[in-house]
Amino acid sequence: MCYYYLGRQIMSFKHKLVSFIVSLSLGTLFFLFLFLWIEKQIVVEQEQAATTHLALMSTISKDIQHTLERLDRFDDPVCSSEMLLHMRRENFLSIFIKDIGYSDENGKLLCTAGLGIIVTKSMESEPDYINNYGAKVWVNKALELFDRLHTAVVIKHNAFNVVIEPAEINKFSSMGFDWEIVFNRANHYKHVSGSNNLYVKGIVGRVNLTHAYQFQQCDPESSYCVALSLSAGEFYEKNRLLIAIIITSSFFLTLFLYYFISFKINGFMSISARVKRGVKSNKFFPLFQPIVNIQTGKIVGCEVLARFEDNEGKIFPDEFIPKIRQLGLSWEFTEQLVEKSLLRLSESGIDLKGFKVNINIFPSDVSSGKVLKIIDLPYVNDHPIKIVLEIVEDEQLTGKEFANHLEILVQHGFLIAIDDFGTGYSNLNQVSKLSCHILKIDRSFINAMEGGSIRSSLIPYIVQMANELHIDVVAEGVENIMQHQALKNLGILNGQGWLYGKPMSADDLCPIIKHFKI
Repeated sequence: MCYYYLGRQIMSFKHKLVSFIVSLSLGTLFFLFLFLWIEKQIVVEQEQAATTHLALMSTISKDIQHTLERLDRFDDPVCSSEMLLHMRRENFLSIFIKDIGYSDENGKLLCTAGLGIIVTKSMESEPDYINNYGAKVWVNKALELFDRLHTAVVIKHNAFNVVIEPAEINKFSSMGFDWEIVFNRANHYKHVSGSNNLYVKGIVGRVNLTHAYQFQQCDPESSYCVALSLSAGEFYEKNRLLIAIIITSSFFLTLFLYYFISFKINGFMSISARVKRGVKSNKFFPLFQPIVNIQTGKIVGCEVLARFEDNEGKIFPDEFIPKIRQLGLSWEFTEQLVEKSLLRLSESGIDLKGFKVNINIFPSDVSSGKVLKIIDLPYVNDHPIKIVLEIVEDEQLTGKEFANHLEILVQHGFLIAIDDFGTGYSNLNQVSKLSCHILKIDRSFINAMEGGSIRSSLIPYIVQMANELHIDVVAEGVENIMQHQALKNLGILNGQGWLYGKPMSADDLCPIIKHFKI
């Protein structure tokens, strides 16, 4: 029995471990799902920011291109009042241009829309790059303005140039990301604005948990590209509250799932659930315990004892019998056991004519009439054995319908036995009113024989009254020779117990039926 409870403890530990692993896995998946959702939101924000940057660069580029094209068509005298007026008009109409200048063929600046005609010795330097429509671009050009140097973006096409304030390019850059705008031509990248070399260091679309969240996007029409980056530290700082909520939610979800799964597993692995599955899947199987003629030592019959074992281990009869009754599966269980028992005995090939096979039935099935279905079961009518229906004496054996149903069974050749007599509600007077053929004295009376108790002294009285009613007596629980001899002296005809044989399979029972003798 200790192995049984040890096995239960092992299974309980296994179920707890399964609950823990499954709940932890689901909780982790929940955390990762929400964490990846946050990361996805970062990518979405980066895509939106990149699109905004590129749209701005495209707008600025087109505005400057159209302005320079119109200026190139102007043919008034150089730096004349008409030219200056025209330059100032274009400057006013442009959203992004802060000033417009005119240079001679040597690159010397002659006049600007803002300052008019100027005197300068500065000559233009090599541009940082040449854009798609052939304009020269200086990214951080130092300009002298009112005796002070001012840095700006200068774009020149032919003789005219325009000045762009860096703030115009940077106005949409405060989106929480580190960023850089570059001009890309044939995979040669020229820095325009933002953090230098960020684009070159980036990996397109790469997102991971320990490094920066980086994103890159280019506009093929303007050849401008943008790179955005968010470091892991900045990511956690930006989303620390949300991450804390996710971690807390994941923890409580894992805890809830553990108890929920444990509850479900316990329900699934409960005796009731296992018994119900066992009946539904026809997993109960019969063992057979010999019933011996005490006077001759010959096996005259056997009792069918139900057993059950599944992947979780064994369930003993004192546990599954009450559950079967509670679940309302008593007849379904009995029917399966009858068919299996008779089939296995018939496969032995031994002549079993007159051999008695005792099968336990539930009193509730007698009262309801379900037991009458046994009359039409396969192997019952054509089998040479004699079927004894044992009624478990744990319910009152009363009622007109109860007696009528027993009478019908007797008329169809079944014998009726009262099992565990002396422990329940019935008495000899009550038994005399039923169609009863056999009384099985409960093992508690037999065990009490060795002590000479009052309980054991009732055995002769039970035997005497049974003989008067022409009812056979079977003594249950015979375990030693002393009990056997005492019962033999009392004239009890049949006995059952471990002395004569433990419950065994049909394969083990049949070979010894002809040869067994004490």
